[in-house]
Amino acid sequence: MISYVDLRDFEDAFKNILENVKKIFKENYSTKCKKCGAKSEVIHFRWERQEKDIKIKRLKDAGEINRNLVSITYKCENCGYGSDKPEKYDIDVSTQPYLNNSPKYLINKKLQLKHSSEAKDYFDLFTPRNLFFLSVIYDEINKISVSKIKDLMRLVFSSCLTQSSKLIMYTEKGIRPEVSERSKSWIATRFHIQRNYLEKNPLINFKNSFETVFKAKKESNNLIEDCIFVDTFEDLFKGKGNVLIINDSVDYINDIPPESIDYVITDPPFVKDVNYIELSQLWLFWLFNKDPDFEKEIRCKESMDNYKKQMINVFEKIKKVLKKDKYLTVTYRADEPKMWDTMIQCPTEAGFYLTKIVPHAIGHSIGARYRQLMAKGTPDMAEEKHKLILGYFYLTFNKKEQLT
Repeated sequence: MISYVDLRDFEDAFKNILENVKKIFKENYSTKCKKCGAKSEVIHFRWERQEKDIKIKRLKDAGEINRNLVSITYKCENCGYGSDKPEKYDIDVSTQPYLNNSPKYLINKKLQLKHSSEAKDYFDLFTPRNLFFLSVIYDEINKISVSKIKDLMRLVFSSCLTQSSKLIMYTEKGIRPEVSERSKSWIATRFHIQRNYLEKNPLINFKNSFETVFKAKKESNNLIEDCIFVDTFEDLFKGKGNVLIINDSVDYINDIPPESIDYVITDPPFVKDVNYIELSQLWLFWLFNKDPDFEKEIRCKESMDNYKKQMINVFEKIKKVLKKDKYLTVTYRADEPKMWDTMIQCPTEAGFYLTKIVPHAIGHSIGARYRQLMAKGTPDMAEEKHKLILGYFYLTFNKKEQLT
């Protein structure tokens, strides 16, 4: 994202992928328009739990959960958008053994999970059809000869994985009168497969992701100067380059010379228990073909005291490499004021002094606590509503030996 990329070459590579896959996608993500009978592009399929599984509340009681294809949303060139029940043809296409033709690198992996989930293996996160056709797109990306273009296209691909999975909820309130349902986002902070989920056309997801990344890349091309990458801190400090990227935990700070850094910006793990490393398996499977290192993750798992201890240790390391009178900015978000105590205390106990808090407020939140309080008829809404803090905040600390 910080390297200059020729946008024409980037767009040409994208168009080339579309051209190479359009025929096979047209065959497998199409249906007949129920009004005129024309072959139409599928926007998404909706899968619903079978009747015997609807009343199951606990996963450990479920066994194998089966779903039926119950509706299809499509776009007809003659009649526009529509939703209807599937025909036999649609069901037959959806049940083909797609993975029998999958590439050799697509090897299923056991998910490492902290919470129970219907998904035990990586393949469980997708329908066989979507998983196979994601691999079709990825194969085309790997054929790109220019490394910068290929890496940026892999970013496009990784950003469409969530929308192409079974993790997406749906609502029956469509955005158009003729479309009775639409997708929502991945709102659960775990690999929770929805009772009823949408199988969205991955090529449409890929197109949408490309548009977003293209727009961002256009902006970054104008804002960021040429980047010269180096592999070591020594080369960076000698001026042989201006960018060093390290894919590691905070432990790498031990290799930085003391008092050599002018400014630190960090986005630490939230106090609430969000399993970032666990969720990263969704992307790591494709991008690096490796498992996450859970031992290096800081989480509020055993106790708050342990979380504080680890965070204080991190800020002590940062303080050691930061120059005197320079600054540390912490980007943070929490819904409740009591959680802020921890994030302010940890840098302070490490020897920093809080100098400024800048809010980046938002008008609403989709957090579980917020939804609970905003639910109609919630008795404690009036009392608890004012305790929520919505949005992100930037906390800036100064490294001083003593207050002046």
